[in-house]
Amino acid sequence: MIRPATLEDVPQIVTLIEELHELSSMAHLDFSPVKAKHGMIAFITGGHFVRVIEEDSKVVGVFAGLHTPTWFGNDEMAIDVSWYVRPDYRDWQGVALVEQFVEWAKEMGVKQIRPGVSTSNPNACRIYKALGFSEAGAGFYLNL
Repeated sequence: MIRPATLEDVPQIVTLIEELHELSSMAHLDFSPVKAKHGMIAFITGGHFVRVIEEDSKVVGVFAGLHTPTWFGNDEMAIDVSWYVRPDYRDWQGVALVEQFVEWAKEMGVKQIRPGVSTSNPNACRIYKALGFSEAGAGFYLNL
């Protein structure tokens, strides 16, 4: 079942985000469960998009995103901050999380959504393409 996240979900969401962090290109960067907890609380209470997949009273997936004006103009754009579903639960609900984010973005007056995929995940890229997203270059990083 997909539903809006609540403050009671935060501990489970933080665990999911830590799992994603370990798989991502940011794995060498520090992960602070306390900071992640406070960030997710701010997201939930701040009116941002946070949806979870709940199965058997457990949160097994999360999608968090926000919208903001572009730095160069007045149009709104949306970005995802985290999208992760535990492997054993990856099915249509993972796609539905993205679809709900798109609908929310439309309701918020967003002109463009710019998701990021930090795990070199071909399945995520395939899903975004299937939902009509276009590739926008390549992602790069430099560890210092």
